Amino acid sequence: SRILPDGKKTVILTGLKRPGGLALGSDGRLHIAEEGGGRLLRLEPSGALAVLASHVLTPRWPAIAPDGTLYLSAKGWHRADGENRGAQRREIILRLGNDGTLTRFAEGFAGVQGIAVRGQILYAVAERLPGEAKRSGSTLVRLPIEPDGRAGPPEVLVRINVQGLAGVAVDHLGAVFFAAKLRK
Repeated sequence: SRILPDGKKTVILTGLKRPGGLALGSDGRLHIAEEGGGRLLRLEPSGALAVLASHVLTPRWPAIAPDGTLYLSAKGWHRADGENRGAQRREIILRLGNDGTLTRFAEGFAGVQGIAVRGQILYAVAERLPGEAKRSGSTLVRLPIEPDGRAGPPEVLVRINVQGLAGVAVDHLGAVFFAAKLRK
């Protein structure tokens, strides 16, 4: 659904299988992670849906870089050439290049609850980082986007001893925002 500034509500899509995270491209087009359908979709100005990626296992959080590169958290994916990248115990972050190529950007996270891109940095909120044992709480990290498109080493920005850290956004000044359910 869309809510206009005057408060008018409009249903713009129906029939999706468990739509999840949303992201707006610099051109204003809406990108939708369809968790139940295993797809990343883009709503075109005509109202048609373009399938940008399919065979993605539980796609959840999309984020779009200024150059149009799209990042997506997921449990895995099945490549068109038959190579199985799915059924991961940990989650991955995929990278969809402007040429339509889907690749693995980063892997080994658990409980990814939001991603955002600002400049050449991807920010992620996760319950566990690659290589970490089970722990209580959530972590906000930043991953440099290397010139070749791969992820640099994660840098921890903050660890919070609560479950429920969710969502991440970065403003034009580089300030990072996130939401958390704090214990009483």
